[in-house]
Amino acid sequence: MKGKLLLSGSILMLILIEVPLMSQTEKGKVVLGGDTKLSFASARVNQGTEYYETGSSKVQSFEFTPQLGFFPVKDLALGLGIRYSYDNSTVYSIEYKSSSFYLMPYVQLYFGNSNVKPFLFASAGVGTGTNVETGYNSGWDNTKKSLFLYEAGGGFAIFANDMVSVEMGIAYSAGTSKYDNYGEARKDKASGVGANIGIVLCL
Repeated sequence: MKGKLLLSGSILMLILIEVPLMSQTEKGKVVLGGDTKLSFASARVNQGTEYYETGSSKVQSFEFTPQLGFFPVKDLALGLGIRYSYDNSTVYSIEYKSSSFYLMPYVQLYFGNSNVKPFLFASAGVGTGTNVETGYNSGWDNTKKSLFLYEAGGGFAIFANDMVSVEMGIAYSAGTSKYDNYGEARKDKASGVGANIGIVLCL
């Protein structure tokens, strides 16, 4: 029985990989979703010793990145993403809130003619952000930031049909944040590698 299930699964995977779907990424198609990502996270950390608690912290985060693009030529998509993120953390009696908004033009290149297509992509954009700190002894209140971010990576698009695909990828991203801290110009830098998954419509 297990052998039959394994054989059936293998045949299904071969069919999915080998069946060509020529109109998925043709010139003139519109991309809705792109690298769309909707994610939530929430955590609570209790600090202390074996016998008593010295404090606790809570962290909540949210990110949403819709994209809209088109294919000026076959297998090459150009578009614009709008990224919004929000973080809220409470450490002891101080609450930290940060939000950011980016406009991210992107380019994505697909390869192959089957319904499993590798792709490469790159995007870069500017944005604005706000950090608010409230509570006892808080010292960072309503700070405005100028943001810059770029990303590059690749992955696979798995097309269920000519219109719908699931994209899974990994990317390197790096960015800068500029702001004024009590009259002093500050610049922070951050970089890292992350994975994402999204649903894409090619119309």
